Amino acid sequence: MSPLEQLTFALPSELAGTLRAAVDVGDYASEGEIVREALDEWSRARADDAAKLEWLREAVRLGTRAGRAFRRWRSSPKSVQ
Repeated sequence: MSPLEQLTFALPSELAGTLRAAVDVGDYASEGEIVREALDEWSRARADDAAKLEWLREAVRLGTRAGRAFRRWRSSPKSVQ
């Protein structure tokens, strides 16, 4: 794990209470542990979203090229229509 850096931020009371309750019942050792886990999941989700977006962009590029090639083929005098 990387060295830890301390950050301070504000949360709505309801959310802060939810974090404290999770610690109080023993689900987590600290509020920081909850935040680290949440940020880790958020980070993975963003990476997954970026990979999906790149896949979609490539699919659009391929589809666009295929469409152009089809139009060229269709408009050529040799094509059978």
